[in-house]
Amino acid sequence: MLQAVTFKFPDQDYGNRLFSLLAPFGLLGDDKILFTKASPDFYPNIAFCNVPTTGLMVQFELPGQSIDIEVVNKTGEEKLSPEKYSLIPIEDFVARTKQWEFVGLDHVGFNLPWFDGLHPDIAKLREEVAPHSAYYLFPTGEDWDFILPATEEEIDSNKIDLSKVRRPKLEIVSFEKASTPLIQIDLSVRQKFEDIVMAFPEGIADSNLKNVWVYLTNPYGIDICLVVGEHQGNDWSGFFEGHRLASG
Repeated sequence: MLQAVTFKFPDQDYGNRLFSLLAPFGLLGDDKILFTKASPDFYPNIAFCNVPTTGLMVQFELPGQSIDIEVVNKTGEEKLSPEKYSLIPIEDFVARTKQWEFVGLDHVGFNLPWFDGLHPDIAKLREEVAPHSAYYLFPTGEDWDFILPATEEEIDSNKIDLSKVRRPKLEIVSFEKASTPLIQIDLSVRQKFEDIVMAFPEGIADSNLKNVWVYLTNPYGIDICLVVGEHQGNDWSGFFEGHRLASG
């Protein structure tokens, strides 16, 4: 069973500032935040932590082995995003939202650029991680994979009740529209969509999902994005019904 997924940040100062921002969604400790699960029996545990690595890494912990994925551009190409956005410091985000109530963390994840089919690192995760987790392919065909929190019994029996709230999910994306890797953190606040748009004119607004993609300055040469949405109180795990990838 997939026990844990850990995002490893090599810059301690930056990591701690980001973790403090995310404190409403987990247990904050020394150089680490462990995100709160919808049920204590769910796996994997998802955490952000500071580790002196050569780059930003995501570690998947399985029985007897771990798989490390580097969040980096391996395409050998540079491709600008068609979307227009600019980055803001963490402190600006905190200042603009100091009166807001953060209420939900739906998912965290990473996007790896790849311009010819599925990213090979994600293909590896499908083969080696999917049999040990509630790993789902996106129902409409995009390479937006999700690992849903689930109990060990559910994973082993393949009887996963998707009517239950399952947070935080893990999203794993192979994408071709830009060459900049991305860490995404999807959270909700008790604010109207229009207020979020007004607070973050530098971001990318999605009127359909009522959220704004807010990009943070960082020392890693990637994008780190807070997807800030109007809180709607519902979980959408049922959307994945019938699309579990049980094996490679």
